[in-house]
Amino acid sequence: MFIDLVMVKIIKNSNNHLGINNQSVFKPFIDKDLPGVKKLKITTVFVFVSLIISQLSQAQMQEYSLKTPKFEVVITPDAGGRVLSLAGTGQNNFLKIGDIAQEKLLANIDANTGFVPYFGHEVWFGPQSEWWTHQSVNPQRREMKAMWPPDPFSVLTKNHIITQSADKIVLSSQTSPVTGLAVEKTFALVADDPRQLDLIVKAKNGRNTEVAWDIWFNTRSFPQTRIYAPVDATTEVRTMAWPSAESVPVNYDIDDNLLSLRLENPPEGKTKLMGKILFQPTDGWFAAFNKKQLLIVQFPYLPIEKIHPEQGQLEFYMEYSPNDDKLGVLEMDIHSAYKKLKPGEAMQARERATLIQYSGDESIDAQREFLKEQLKGLKAFRNHASAIAPLSKPLIRLHSNKILRM
Repeated sequence: MFIDLVMVKIIKNSNNHLGINNQSVFKPFIDKDLPGVKKLKITTVFVFVSLIISQLSQAQMQEYSLKTPKFEVVITPDAGGRVLSLAGTGQNNFLKIGDIAQEKLLANIDANTGFVPYFGHEVWFGPQSEWWTHQSVNPQRREMKAMWPPDPFSVLTKNHIITQSADKIVLSSQTSPVTGLAVEKTFALVADDPRQLDLIVKAKNGRNTEVAWDIWFNTRSFPQTRIYAPVDATTEVRTMAWPSAESVPVNYDIDDNLLSLRLENPPEGKTKLMGKILFQPTDGWFAAFNKKQLLIVQFPYLPIEKIHPEQGQLEFYMEYSPNDDKLGVLEMDIHSAYKKLKPGEAMQARERATLIQYSGDESIDAQREFLKEQLKGLKAFRNHASAIAPLSKPLIRLHSNKILRM
């Protein structure tokens, strides 16, 4: 019997006292950390479940909010210091969060902790291929050059509150033994626009030896979210896929100088879409429509030479299962410049989120027209090379990953 099928029954029947009713709380520990664990006997499964439950703390997640007449953002210093909610006034949360975040549960953290699906908005460090190669607290992951899970000391530990006011929250973390970085995050409302939030991340090398990383913003929403990012005929799009008996790769389209992921049902015999695209945009922004809201995220545009070659300045990851909405997610990732830091040196990256109510229809044409008008009204982002570039006449149209020159 497969362990994930057993887990569903155990969780439904035995763990309601924990407020956990979704196998996704446990499944990442199984899939990512223990290859071959699906062949465990049922008696071993119960032991394994007990071990996972023991990783849950008795403490409850703290939440703080920043609010304007246009939107509210909810931030927790727990679980790595992350955004749990971003919602326009009277609107639903634009971000996807996991059941464990909704129940305000916290995990006990050590060097062996697996992925815990809080989701929301969080900060990672790239490149992913080096996540576990510069540390000694988990030799097995170092030897395997593990690319999963993310560093638990960066994304799961409690942050300290440095500043808390009506318009700003500043959090800080201790130096991670995995990355060597101590991190400060500033969440601040923008004084002259009640629709906007700035996030500034400062990462300092806390070791006595050199480290090298980029700052990686990870915004998670629902796979039904429609995203747009600026590209042109010279844009090189790379794809990553993890083909399996259940999944097929994600496709994308480029039209009117805008790239977007294609939400479609998987072919017969498959149950989900799963894949990632990486590329260098032509300007420092991306946009996403969902739940009658438009999210525009601006960031300093960088030359491709400053981005680690294994990453893209923009990356979009989608996992979509039409038959199970809880298993789906869309990740919208921004990478900063890859930098080497001497002991005590720091680097900084920033992004600005603008959340706008949208009352139009869900057609691509209507969304594009609305997006164009909103981009015209946005100010150039500080540290940005130029103002937001206007959308121009279509250069290319792409379908099914085949480029057709116009």
